[in-house]
Amino acid sequence: MKHRFLLDENILYHAVKGVDRRDNPDLTATELVRTISRNCHGIVVNAGELMSRYYRHIQQLFKVRSPALEPVFLLREILLKPEKCELEYIDPPELPPDARIRQREDIHVIRAALVSRPVIVSAEPALVEDINSQPALALIALTAQEALQLALEINQDPQA
Repeated sequence: MKHRFLLDENILYHAVKGVDRRDNPDLTATELVRTISRNCHGIVVNAGELMSRYYRHIQQLFKVRSPALEPVFLLREILLKPEKCELEYIDPPELPPDARIRQREDIHVIRAALVSRPVIVSAEPALVEDINSQPALALIALTAQEALQLALEINQDPQA
């Protein structure tokens, strides 16, 4: 089964640096990005706010040594490949009035996902919990580890 993921910007950082949310060595996000690249999965990106944030993060990552994944890989194998990166040009809707998000800086991710409802991947436990605990959003959020397991399932399914 093909999955569509919306990656929070922190996943890009973790993939390139090969670290977890506490900057400890961890290749989970790296393997997620590589798996998306290798398999039929893709990512969904809002062509406005989220893409702008991706490019700002990638520009910063070009300035530091990248032990796990070269930033150019993200550009070449994911963001610039139409078969891997689905750009959405629709302005994201506002959050439902009863939605409660702890971190205001995460709202752009949720709003972007409201357009086509991909699986959100974040390293922030509060964001994952906020999304999954609110049925009004009708979204699914996963950690990088959970998303990697989901992405790897395609290799185990002979029908895929």
